Amino acid sequence: MKSLPLLALAATLLLAPVSGLRAQSAPARTVSVTFTIITYGAPGPAASYQNGGGYASVKLVNAARSAEYKYTGPADLIFVATASVAGGKPTPVAKASLPANVSRVLLVFVSAGTGYSVGVLPDDGKALPPGKARVYNASSVPVTANLNFASKVVLQPLESKVFDPLNGQASLEVSVQLDNGSWSRQGNNSWPLTSAMRREIFILNGEAFKGMDIPLRAIQMFSPDEAKAPGRGP
Repeated sequence: MKSLPLLALAATLLLAPVSGLRAQSAPARTVSVTFTIITYGAPGPAASYQNGGGYASVKLVNAARSAEYKYTGPADLIFVATASVAGGKPTPVAKASLPANVSRVLLVFVSAGTGYSVGVLPDDGKALPPGKARVYNASSVPVTANLNFASKVVLQPLESKVFDPLNGQASLEVSVQLDNGSWSRQGNNSWPLTSAMRREIFILNGEAFKGMDIPLRAIQMFSPDEAKAPGRGP
């Protein structure tokens, strides 16, 4: 089974309408965001990102949200190996292509070779309202997600789908297409979901992925009002 590329790049040229003028590159888009990171897979290199005139390190937490970080700069947010910064030759280990007009994002780091593949999810009440779940395909292959065991949708790598719970549960069954063209069910699970919660569900590669053994992982998030309650957190 061939893996699909996890990142796609696009370039736009502004062509001058007057003869004799050279084509010009579109100006780099600048964004300003607050981001958190969730990391899956084998431990990778410690990472930092350029913000302003220097580099700021990030703490990568496996299967849990990191602290919040602020960033203002080009829409392509580049992370480098922290160990390479001191030597004056920062080595890129990840790139997040940030969307326009979004102030908060969740970056999904998945270990890939000597760095990370990165998915970007808008992280606010508009993209994922309270009382809903979002399934995100962080694996390297297309999958079929059976939402609440009642509605099937094909998710390509880095694609996501928001859906409503059924009877207070967000349920999911995942299938993957084998080399012979048949589909194999890989796993299923259900998670409680109240009107005050938001639920993120991640479809991941297995440790020795060969088109089989796709694990599911989920994190629970509360709405802003619920998060302020004693003992609650984002």
